[in-house]
Amino acid sequence: MNTTSAVLKGNTFQPDIYNRLLPFLPTDPDSRILDVGAGSGFFCRKMLNEGYRDINACDLPEQVFQVDTVPFHGCDLNQGLPFPDASFDCTVSIEVAEHIENHNRYFEEIFRVLRPGGRALFTTPNIQGLASRAHYLLHGTTDGARRPFDPQRESGEQHLNCLGIQHFQYYVCRHGGQIKEVATNHLRLSSLLLAPVFPFLVLAMKLRGIGKKARKQGEVYRQHCRWTLSGAALFGRILFVIAEKS
Repeated sequence: MNTTSAVLKGNTFQPDIYNRLLPFLPTDPDSRILDVGAGSGFFCRKMLNEGYRDINACDLPEQVFQVDTVPFHGCDLNQGLPFPDASFDCTVSIEVAEHIENHNRYFEEIFRVLRPGGRALFTTPNIQGLASRAHYLLHGTTDGARRPFDPQRESGEQHLNCLGIQHFQYYVCRHGGQIKEVATNHLRLSSLLLAPVFPFLVLAMKLRGIGKKARKQGEVYRQHCRWTLSGAALFGRILFVIAEKS
């Protein structure tokens, strides 16, 4: 199945994503960076403008990549990445994960091509936010996929597989990484209006932590609570996950 990059479909969806993500890139302009699901190359162009010199891009072969000075590699992100192990210092994947069918393969490949200590940056619709949780309660669908899925469209053109923090935590750790930070592009007013429920969320997490399974998970559960109860996760519009390869 095809995986269509959200970036290609118009670089205006949440345009502040790109500027907000730039500070999480490596500080060395000679760092080797891979844009995974690069679409038309909008973020590649921004990285070039910031002085980064060693950038590669990959996406479906039929995508219309528009940056002549950046090498483009056609591939299906559900199948794998056409690069040797430990090839990059940083990978960037903007609004891509929710379109992927084979998440295990997707994360496996990203961490395979990263060098030890390399950084993986992800952005995705924030289904952990309070407004999104309320939307699910009222409508039975995540805020990242408000309408019924269209069987006439490719799965990659829809948000069939939105991920929450627990999914990122699982896949990142499973493939040799650690989540270092979660962030967002901007706070969402509808989530902020639901802030009075925050003490109840903390209480619920603490009560669950008393259980045998949570105690057995130890640090994994504590990290889950830390990221899930963060301001970015509860009140942010787009979720940024900053991970590092061990």
